Amino acid sequence: MRSGQATRTSPPSIHERCLRNARRPAVSLSREVLLRIFDLGLRMALDDDTADDFLLSISAVCHEWRKRAIAAPHLWRFIVFLQSPNGVSSLERIANYLSRSGMVELDVVIHVVGAQSRPLAFFMQMVTPHLFRCQALSITLMNTSGAFPVLPIDGYMPLLRDLSITLHDTQPARTSAPLRLFGPQLQCTPINVHIEASNECAVDISGLHVGRLRKISLLLPGLRREHLSHILSHSQNLRSLTLRDVDDADRTFTHSSSILAANLRSLALEDCALPLNVVRASHLHRLSLGLHGGLRDYSYLFPFMTPFAALQHLSIGIILDIPGIPALVAAFVRNNSTLRSLQLVAEPSATQILLLLASNPRTMPRNLNLIRLVRMTWVDDQAEHQGGPSELQDNMYDLAQVLLGLLAVRPALCLHWYQDTERAAQPPQILTLSRQMPGRLLFRDGFPDSDEE
Repeated sequence: MRSGQATRTSPPSIHERCLRNARRPAVSLSREVLLRIFDLGLRMALDDDTADDFLLSISAVCHEWRKRAIAAPHLWRFIVFLQSPNGVSSLERIANYLSRSGMVELDVVIHVVGAQSRPLAFFMQMVTPHLFRCQALSITLMNTSGAFPVLPIDGYMPLLRDLSITLHDTQPARTSAPLRLFGPQLQCTPINVHIEASNECAVDISGLHVGRLRKISLLLPGLRREHLSHILSHSQNLRSLTLRDVDDADRTFTHSSSILAANLRSLALEDCALPLNVVRASHLHRLSLGLHGGLRDYSYLFPFMTPFAALQHLSIGIILDIPGIPALVAAFVRNNSTLRSLQLVAEPSATQILLLLASNPRTMPRNLNLIRLVRMTWVDDQAEHQGGPSELQDNMYDLAQVLLGLLAVRPALCLHWYQDTERAAQPPQILTLSRQMPGRLLFRDGFPDSDEE
């Protein structure tokens, strides 16, 4: 009896466990199906920043899963080095990833918070021989100072497509000279580039090869005109340009000659002192302007100019009440006869802009059949509004009357009202108007998609 009990309670042997696992359906999956499952799981894990946990989990299910995961180089192509006050990434784990990835293209992420460390220097020595197969490189430095083992970027990277560099509260060792981001031996022609730096860090972007460039985003307060001119004039395939926080104290952009961007399709300027008549883009399709109060003067952004010949979508974001801007925006809209849609993220200037347009609807662009009003009450809640709830209600009533007038004189015009319904209720004045004009004033939740027509 005792021996029988001992037999029932004793753990199964390794051979018994292997036989039991071999009969499970998950082990008998074909290689293609299992790799498809791994790919989908890794994609979701990357969205949640849990890729390491996912790879560790699938490798620990059983011997067969581990063998198939290790034999799939593309699962190990994401090389991530994180350094923060909470810890540093394991260099041993990164070495295993580099080994298991074989010769597939790599996505390298370097995120450093705080002072430089020896593990970062060791990581750079480890990953540099593999940069020739790097297709995406992302570098983020926050609250750092001194010499940077990561910068300037140098070497042979012929496969690089996506490049992102972000510097926040970063002080180089020599503050007298701008921080150079690209070395003299750099050989790469990225397609998508994002470079961002805080006000405290002056950077030098010379040395960036732009032959294949299609999309670039520069969030640089100290951007030089010669650098921008070089990028636009040498990027024959450039389709999208974003500039933000570019101040122009010396008016070098204002008094300069035109910058040709023949193939540019999308231009976004956020608190950027770049007059619209400087960029000559005959095929510009989409223009986005963000006026957030970061510049001293906005009037020279809208000079009297020849309109964009192909402009169809215009987005204006005005956070502060800037005198004179509504009139300039209204004149700019009238001047571009090819416009099809107008998006306003403007409180309280939207009512003034629409009132100016409605005052003479015949001068509005003929094909302008869609106006989006985005989160009109999101800047100030009713309790925090400067004039109190009563003034906000009066503004909504005035806006409703302006919209009613526009819809009356433009039978083909539609209005989309975007609002975060979790934070604020729909204004009763606009609700009443939507009932009067069914199908022409529609409520939307959240924020419009950038690609939405």
